[in-house]
Amino acid sequence: KIIFRSHKAQEYTWSLHTGLLYTLTGNAELAVNLARSFRAPSLEERFKYIMLPSGMVRLGNPDLKSEEGWFADGGFRFWGQKFTVRVNGFVNRMNDLVVEKPGFFLYSFTSTPEDVDTIPALVNSNVSKALLYGTDGSFTWNPVGTLVLYGKYAWVRGKDISDSVAANLPQIAPLNGEAGLRYLFRKAGTIEVAVQMADKQDQVAAGEKATGGYAIYNAGFSSVPLPVGRMKAELACGVQNIFDRSYRNHLATNRGIVKDEPGRNIYLRLLVRF
Repeated sequence: KIIFRSHKAQEYTWSLHTGLLYTLTGNAELAVNLARSFRAPSLEERFKYIMLPSGMVRLGNPDLKSEEGWFADGGFRFWGQKFTVRVNGFVNRMNDLVVEKPGFFLYSFTSTPEDVDTIPALVNSNVSKALLYGTDGSFTWNPVGTLVLYGKYAWVRGKDISDSVAANLPQIAPLNGEAGLRYLFRKAGTIEVAVQMADKQDQVAAGEKATGGYAIYNAGFSSVPLPVGRMKAELACGVQNIFDRSYRNHLATNRGIVKDEPGRNIYLRLLVRF
């Protein structure tokens, strides 16, 4: 069967970038960036045809227009001997953003016009006007000795502003982050305990499924390099999802088969350097 017709595309555009970095003190600074972007759709976005186990197809679109947009972001960074922090915010105004939208694939195995069928598909499409805005940040703190506390977060909202409804864009991650601690035993190795978190995502596009929030706990140990003859060996072990939490990653639910992420996972790794 012929999935895509012959197609040729040629476009011209322009881009720019400018920024300002301002030093507040010896270890603190502000940054502002402004840019105009251009991105032509890839061959995969134009011509992919992926049949998923669910029977759904991920389908390209030869008629995609190139993305163009204005980007603005600003941030603050501070770094000291014991404490560092970074916070950033951004706003992206996009024209013809390429996204996957639920739809259907119409196909025929013969040349008979009436011999057609349809199957569910995620079709690459342009959103004529889109707005993305959000923030992210991170910190590290060394309160004593070799103990380090750390954390990071990211949040983004995506809106289709082509009309007054301002519908949600598809495939937008919920607020998520990680917090943990690391402790170095100088002659043995590093032990780390962390929690990964995500908020519920109910700001979904048409055809998407909402997902609940979750928190999963991980712990691990990695040794210092150990001499083995002329080689060096490093041992790592740990447990992921310690409490065997049942949860779903929002961005993994777009394939038609919605499944939980893996449960408790115990691992052991050996790295040998020659």
